[in-house]
This record gives sequence, C-alpha cells and structure tokens, in this order.
Amino acid sequence: TRLVPSGKNGYVRGCACGGEAVEEAVRLTRIHTGHDKIVIHEGCYHGKWEETCVGRGPPYGLVNQKGIPKHIRDNVIIVPYNKPEAAEAAFKTGEIACIILQGNAPYTKDYIKTLRELTTKYGVVLLMDEVVSGFRYAVDGAQGYYGVTPDLTTLGKIIGGGAPTGAVTGPKELLQYYEL
Repeated sequence: TRLVPSGKNGYVRGCACGGEAVEEAVRLTRIHTGHDKIVIHEGCYHGKWEETCVGRGPPYGLVNQKGIPKHIRDNVIIVPYNKPEAAEAAFKTGEIACIILQGNAPYTKDYIKTLRELTTKYGVVLLMDEVVSGFRYAVDGAQGYYGVTPDLTTLGKIIGGGAPTGAVTGPKELLQYYEL
C-alpha cells in the first residue's frame, strides 16, 4: 500500500499466483460494476484463465478457442494497442466491467492517459496487470512509469521474492467485495 499507487490507502489481498490475482480482480470489477464483459488487448498475456487467453495469438479471437465455451468467449472484447477509439466503442455499450492492461505491453503514455479518462467517463474499472512489470519498470511499477493510477493492480511472484504468490491491491470500495 506504500509503493503501488492504486493501493495507497486501500487494501492488499493475497492469493496463490499472478494468474489467480487477475481472475480475482476481474471478479471484483464485475461485482462492483454489475457488468460481465471485459476488454483485453490483442496479444497480451494475463495467465491461462479461459477469458484472458482468447486474445493471445493472431488471428486474435480465433485461436486458443478449443474447450472454451462460446458464452465465455462472448464476454471478452479484444482491442488493438494504442487505439482509444476501439476501447471507447466497447465502453459505449454500457456492458464493460473492466479493461485489463498488461504493464509491460507496448502502450504509449498518451494512450494510457486517454484510457484513464475514458474509464472514468464510462464507469469502467481500469485494471493494471503488473504481474511482470510490478517493481521492475520503477518502484511503483508501470503505473509509475506511465503516470496513471489504475483502479486495481495485480502482482505476481515479485512480491514473494520469486516464490509462487500473487496479490490484488486497490481501494477499499473495490476490495470490499473480496471473497463474497
């Protein structure tokens, strides 16, 4: 809560790994917003979870599909990097719980700042997956590098010195739903 901007004056909840942290964080955003759909960027990796692995390889949304039910795939919207108009089009539907950013992906600072404005405007949770980037870009992670504070942050084994662990950190208004 002292180092990660989204965790200041908030909570930290531990879990088994970074992938589980992403799953827990998405669940928190769904409870908070009442929406089921999530937005991810093409090619990003957020663990092996069914909903986040559908956007891993090109052609995006068409590979990594076997064994994942259609109703789950339908909850995921895949957008290209650095195209705020694509993210905004998804947000305008009023069905989005969160957008997940991979901290070490090739975003521009302007894009991240625009996403912060758009998520605030549309009531979408900005979730920064810092499983890889946490404490590596800067002491305050990629969010410090980009100069934007997300609503929630996920962290992985970096917090355990390489041991298998993970965490979700953010404000009390979102973390209050943890394990409901």
